[in-house]
Amino acid sequence: MTERRIGWKEEFRSNAVLIGALGSYLSAPFFALLREEKPMKLRTGYQSRDEQPDQRLWKNLGYGGKTASHETWRYWPQAGTGPWTIAAPLGAAEYLQDGLRLFYRDELIYEAKEGEGQWDVTWQALAHFYGDLARKLARDVPMSARTCMDNLDDILREATAAVDLSYFTLDIAGGEAVFRERVYCYELYHQMRQLWPPKDECRFLLSGEVDKSGHMLLQELGADGTKPDLLVHRPGYMEDNFAIIEVKHSTALEGVRKDLKTLDLFMRKVEYKRAIYLIYGGLATEKAAAKIAAEAKELTITTPIEVWLQPECGKPATLFSKLAGPHDVAGA
Repeated sequence: MTERRIGWKEEFRSNAVLIGALGSYLSAPFFALLREEKPMKLRTGYQSRDEQPDQRLWKNLGYGGKTASHETWRYWPQAGTGPWTIAAPLGAAEYLQDGLRLFYRDELIYEAKEGEGQWDVTWQALAHFYGDLARKLARDVPMSARTCMDNLDDILREATAAVDLSYFTLDIAGGEAVFRERVYCYELYHQMRQLWPPKDECRFLLSGEVDKSGHMLLQELGADGTKPDLLVHRPGYMEDNFAIIEVKHSTALEGVRKDLKTLDLFMRKVEYKRAIYLIYGGLATEKAAAKIAAEAKELTITTPIEVWLQPECGKPATLFSKLAGPHDVAGA
């Protein structure tokens, strides 16, 4: 049974009354009161011993830094000692704190009063989010936008089944038909775009062969020299990196290692939530999946890369296995 992930907008809409209460409850004075508690134990089984009261409170509330779970509040410096990014759970909003000033979408929303410090400004991001922004987001976003990528599997299945034989294989004058990945990928992109939710209902875009050369953030992560076949993302928002898809025809599995490294890198470092490896062609069988699993084991890949197989034109690709470290889970 597949666990359904609820989007942040759906959570906000279904808890509109609660959010209204949070707006008045989670205010800067409230946090000021909480941080006086020492040692302050709020998380089950966890107790921060940080000497700084605000930092201790941040951790005890379950919040973290850049590498913490996207389901909680995070903050990190953009360079050196700042300015700082403050990110709401599930990528709902991002704030910029520059010294004693707080910005949302380049608009100054708070500046420290006399006697206030940096942490007083940081807490104002949470107060603004729950007191003002969350209710607006929930009200303004259509219901269908909240789970627009819940049906990515359906889109992929339907799109692969719609790829015509003339794109599945390429006729060569005076010779037999051959597989050409680029031709297949272009048609797959077209078919997926035909099924994609409207822009006003889904914040994610489908992009083909995005050249990441020169991308400053990806240079730091070692991923700037890549060009994935397909990306499901929201350009400009790293927290909305959703899925990377690499395509390989079943007679060219000698290039598996490069693809696996790319998929693994984008999940571990570039924060993509899903990595899909689509193998198509007559040899897209259990044997091909076993070869991919063996290569992943040799590379000590531990990210849950999904292996999809489409051995026959006109039939949908199906999820065959999910690489999960040294072993693959068939039928995951």
